[in-house]
Amino acid sequence: MKARAHREALDLVDAFVGGAAPKPEAIEAARAAMARIAGRLGVGGPPFFMALSLVPIELVFRMMESGDDLSKHVRSNAVGAIVGPADGAAPRVEELYAKAKALATNVDDSPLPTPAHEVTVDAGAGALDLPAIAIAYLEAQKAARSGKHADAKATRALLVSRGVKASASVLAFETAYGGLELFESDPDAPALMAGPYAFFSSSPRYTGNTPKLVPVAFAWNDVYYALDARGRGFTNAAMVEGNFRPSAPNGRGLLTQAILWRALETHPRYFTQHEGHVGAAIAKERGLWPLEDATGETERWWCDADGMRLCVEIDRGNGNAGPMTYATGVEQ
Repeated sequence: MKARAHREALDLVDAFVGGAAPKPEAIEAARAAMARIAGRLGVGGPPFFMALSLVPIELVFRMMESGDDLSKHVRSNAVGAIVGPADGAAPRVEELYAKAKALATNVDDSPLPTPAHEVTVDAGAGALDLPAIAIAYLEAQKAARSGKHADAKATRALLVSRGVKASASVLAFETAYGGLELFESDPDAPALMAGPYAFFSSSPRYTGNTPKLVPVAFAWNDVYYALDARGRGFTNAAMVEGNFRPSAPNGRGLLTQAILWRALETHPRYFTQHEGHVGAAIAKERGLWPLEDATGETERWWCDADGMRLCVEIDRGNGNAGPMTYATGVEQ
């Protein structure tokens, strides 16, 4: 939502700079969207951060409403803001203005080419080595390997540069699933991205200290998925927990779990929470069967034939010290 609001606001700015006059209702809609975002950022945090998010774009909105790009005002008042001899400040301002104007006319807005070491994968989710239930959900959501992906040599070099060991299991994960992106409400920010190359080449950089684990996937709600040198999968709900727990026997199972969590959390009937190991009981009551491909040391899944009813049981995690069970809501 944040990325979309910024994009819509900047689209108005681009149109204004190009000579168009944005409609007042369009400016108001963009202003309201940004205000909602700033409000969310300010919840539980210093008002200063909220101001930093909202004030600059609000000034741009006012600029568009007035029809004045403020360049004359900036140039006429910039002399007083420059430290140095008064007789040398004005020429310097004019020089910088002319240089900026010349540079702006030569800006190339064409998309950047894909780096030579990155791999373009023109394949949908159906080509992935994953259980049928995971493939079905990915295809329903139009997920694809549209993100960053690289060969083993480039992936290894990137991980080494980040001080991370590139084990065979991590490189195999990149080959099999690198670049996979699942989008939900925000078309510019994937709700789930897979592949160590995409993870470690994203910004801001990952600062976690897990020397024996290498993150290979990330969900938008701050859930990290990692592999160890033996290829075992681990999950960390960083926002509420901060510790990795062993969750899957391999990378295939780990990514399957990540996909099923997205399916569960975005289910039309949402989901219910239950304390304790009651997954088997709920599964029996609802006619679900075990999904071995997504079952590991601390996490067990059940599902029906079409994947519309899910149940998962974890020994700990998601901010809970004890076992919890989650299941899709029952239709009333």
